[in-house]
Amino acid sequence: MGLLDQLTHEANAKRNAQSVDMDRLRQQTRLLDEKMKLVLTYFEQFGQQCEVLQRESKGVFELPGFGTGFKDLKLTHFRTIQRAKEFDGAEVFHFVQLSYLHKGDYQLHLDLRALNMRKPIEDRIHSAALKYSFYERFDEHGNAAGGRYTVDADVYAVVRCTVMTETAQIHFYLKNIEGFETERFICHVSELSSELLDSVGKYILGLDRQFKRRLSLALSDPD
Repeated sequence: MGLLDQLTHEANAKRNAQSVDMDRLRQQTRLLDEKMKLVLTYFEQFGQQCEVLQRESKGVFELPGFGTGFKDLKLTHFRTIQRAKEFDGAEVFHFVQLSYLHKGDYQLHLDLRALNMRKPIEDRIHSAALKYSFYERFDEHGNAAGGRYTVDADVYAVVRCTVMTETAQIHFYLKNIEGFETERFICHVSELSSELLDSVGKYILGLDRQFKRRLSLALSDPD
């Protein structure tokens, strides 16, 4: 085989492989788009019904250093957003998000007595996107001597789904569902179903207290 024949053979093999990869990517993208539409429809309907019901949140949001936090909040202000991108001449979903509030009609007034606790407290407040004000106290020498936080009892929560096209997976990101925690899990496109979304919905409503445990076991399963 001459050099040109060899190069032609190698180039054709690469073109064929690229064609197969592109076909696979098209199929995965189509399946992912269908599943993300399912997620969007579920989140929209779930949010609409929950906005009417405004159930009591089961979440308890402890603030470090105070031995107290937020509870007995209402689930409200449900919002759904989505993002699409162009692929192969068509728009496909790659991002769907459900956000809402654990909302209370009160404020917490928290005294800061140990100055070394200010940073962890404010790190937690900022990461949770809580609204607050701080009145700083000084001693007779003008040195900082503590202060008082006033924190609104409104905790922003989010469930976000993002497409991972190359691996045909969907990444779930859950923040501030039942406490100041963030959970993540990944499911294959074939595993995303109404039943899985029901589990997420029950977790939001506090009807499935074992969700995180099952999730942890699933993620630790090597199979």
